[in-house]
Amino acid sequence: THLLLHNASNVGPVQYGSFLIQRRNILIASIALGLASSASYGMTVTILTVLMTVSSVLCQLQLPSLNAMQSKNERESLVAIYGQIQLSSWAVFTLGLFVLAVFGNTVLNSIGSDTKLLAWPLLLSFGIIYLLELNHSIAATYLTTVNKIPFVKAALISGVSITTLAILFADAYGIVGLIAAQGVVQLAYNNWKWPTEAQKHLQSSFLETIKKGANKLTGKI
Repeated sequence: THLLLHNASNVGPVQYGSFLIQRRNILIASIALGLASSASYGMTVTILTVLMTVSSVLCQLQLPSLNAMQSKNERESLVAIYGQIQLSSWAVFTLGLFVLAVFGNTVLNSIGSDTKLLAWPLLLSFGIIYLLELNHSIAATYLTTVNKIPFVKAALISGVSITTLAILFADAYGIVGLIAAQGVVQLAYNNWKWPTEAQKHLQSSFLETIKKGANKLTGKI
């Protein structure tokens, strides 16, 4: 019970850190940039966040199975399921990003929206940042199945760092600065730290995990 209460108490700080990482820059954009630029940035962030959430649905659906396998120490099954989740999530996000880049503004025009998405080079760059975010979020979710939440401090520090850099970069570099602030901070730690920790716990290399995930995925298909 003490462990559950301790972990539950960590969820709030993690959520706050996630807000700073993914949403605070919208507020900064509205202050530092013009109306049109901040609207495009906000629309792009919102849609990419939704896409990332949709892409991670399989991970959430498999969470009870991961917990059960973890309690039984079924290592091979864990590796296969984790690899399957990664491949499926990457595929959904990549397909969604492609559709967004090609048809996004057309769809927005069709529903009468005057707001445009960011230009496609910025959109794709932002999309890669969110794909890496999706990847380390899956790893972090897996790590919660061992009844530990080791990323509380990292989430808070990253959120504050991104906010600080965004404020410094926004005036000088505009939207590029906002995107760079999030990408640089996440790449410096979270993007590689939690996937590495997950692979260590699984006792499986990245390639082995992907191979087993692909076998499980193709077997289901």
